[in-house]
Amino acid sequence: MALVVCLAMLIVCAVGCGRSPRAEDGLASRVKSEFGLSLPCSLAWVETAPDGSSMNGVLVGAHGDSLPWAWGGAMTWPVPPEAITHDPGAMTVWSDSIAQSIRRRGYVGARQVTDPAARPLAIGSPAESVFIQVLWTAVMRDSVAMKTHGPRGKGLVAASVARMLETQRAQVGKESPPTQ
Repeated sequence: MALVVCLAMLIVCAVGCGRSPRAEDGLASRVKSEFGLSLPCSLAWVETAPDGSSMNGVLVGAHGDSLPWAWGGAMTWPVPPEAITHDPGAMTVWSDSIAQSIRRRGYVGARQVTDPAARPLAIGSPAESVFIQVLWTAVMRDSVAMKTHGPRGKGLVAASVARMLETQRAQVGKESPPTQ
C-alpha cells in the first residue's frame, strides 16, 4: 500500500511540475519586456566611482544583449563632522546611520546617473523590483562573485547595490520623500 501511495505521489508531482510555469521563465519574460535583456545574464563589469557617489556596470544577456546600469545620484554627499573623522568606529556608525539613509535610485540604459539616456527606476516600483531580482540572479551566477579586488569584485559591488535598493524599498512610506 505504501508503495502505491508513493508511486501516486510521484506521478502527481511529475505531472504537476510539468504543467506549472517555472519561476525563472516568468522572470525572464518580465526582464525581456521591461529591459530588453535575455536571461540568464551575467555581470560584464561593475565599478564604484572614485568618490563613492555611484556604482555602475553592465549586465550581458544570454543572446549578447546588454543592459548598462547605475546606482547613486548626482548629489552632494554629506560630510562627516570633523570630530569623528579620525575614529573608525564613529565613522562606521555615521556612515551606516547618516550616509546610508539618503535615498538613491537605480538607473538603467546608461552607465552614469547623469547620462541623459539613464532611465531612473522609481523607488518601490515593479521595474525596480525586477532590476533587483536581475542583479541577484547575476551575482549568484558569477563564479567569482566573492573575490574582492579589481574586476573580480563585481559581484560584491552588484550585491551591495541590490541590498541597498532592497533596504530602501523596505522604508518606502516610512520616511521623508525621496531625493535624487
